Amino acid sequence: CTRQQRQHWLRMTREYGIPMNQVTTVWIDVPVQECCRRVTTRHNHRTLAGNASSKRVVLSFASSFVRPSRREGIGHIWHMRCQDDMDLFVALVHATAPTWEEADDEARVPEPVSRLPSRQSQVDPAGVLTQVEYYFSDRNLRTDRYFRSLIEEDTEGWVELRHIQSCPRIKRLGLSDPELTDMLHGARAVEIQEIEGRGCCLRRRGNHP
Repeated sequence: CTRQQRQHWLRMTREYGIPMNQVTTVWIDVPVQECCRRVTTRHNHRTLAGNASSKRVVLSFASSFVRPSRREGIGHIWHMRCQDDMDLFVALVHATAPTWEEADDEARVPEPVSRLPSRQSQVDPAGVLTQVEYYFSDRNLRTDRYFRSLIEEDTEGWVELRHIQSCPRIKRLGLSDPELTDMLHGARAVEIQEIEGRGCCLRRRGNHP
């Protein structure tokens, strides 16, 4: 879509009082050729039938597309290039999905995310594990100076659990240290250890550089 089209939705976030750092755009980056192939081979679609006319619609959308930018007022941009990117995003959504109370006899209207309660019972342990492993992943550390500095501070690469608990996506879940460590057991990419004077700590498995 264009910047003008996105501004319609961004205005709505401002009307609800949602801070910019909580506004997320999901960019599913599929090659134009693949989009055309899919649209011309599907059947019984209500709006775009599998024909040359639908292919022209896809090409028109592609030509007007403008890459999203944080300068538009977007806090986070998820750039989906492959299935792994999609799986990670879905896991994180399940782990941190906000909820709201149902109003009696009234239509449910979501409040701004910053005021939504978090319910521990709805936390997805697999999603939490995926999120924490992502912090220590090659992909994140290429750009995340904060986590890189935490790892480099210790000669053996240990990071205290309190730093994980302070990350916004984990902090909002309201998990205790034991609850969080329980969810991290069985992790493949990170290992956990109690260190005297520091408490529970995590690092890349095998202190992988």
